Amino acid sequence: MKRVTWVVVCGVLGVGCAAETEPDDRRTSAPASGTEAQKPIPPEAIGNDGREDSGSMCFATCQNVAFNCKGQTNKALVFNAELTFEMPGCWGSMSQGTTANADAALKLKLDCNTRTVCLGAAPGAEPETCTQATFSAFSFSFPRGTDGNVVCTRE
Repeated sequence: MKRVTWVVVCGVLGVGCAAETEPDDRRTSAPASGTEAQKPIPPEAIGNDGREDSGSMCFATCQNVAFNCKGQTNKALVFNAELTFEMPGCWGSMSQGTTANADAALKLKLDCNTRTVCLGAAPGAEPETCTQATFSAFSFSFPRGTDGNVVCTRE
């Protein structure tokens, strides 16, 4: 009886002591397909300086409150945008110049559901003119008439 018990115990322990086949360095893992793992694509390779046509990126943009905006065609043209989070995105104003001018400010709306930027046609007018936009956590961009793409970057 002693001999049978010893064989059973050794058999059970032998199964528990099987050699591992995992890599020695546990901080890395082998690629699933056996090819080199893909490296992330840098934002400059994507275009739009990493901005995306994405609702989630729009909501990330709306977490910021103050932006400095420049026109693509006339780089000396500077706007200041101030935003407040309000579903389905954020609302605020956009004024020309280096200081906020409440009297000349255009109402501004970023709609994250439709991924658009909407501007009022005149100071005080509701933001009804909307264009498709791209967003990142710290900036947004949209086309605006002769200004080309207006790029707004968090201050």
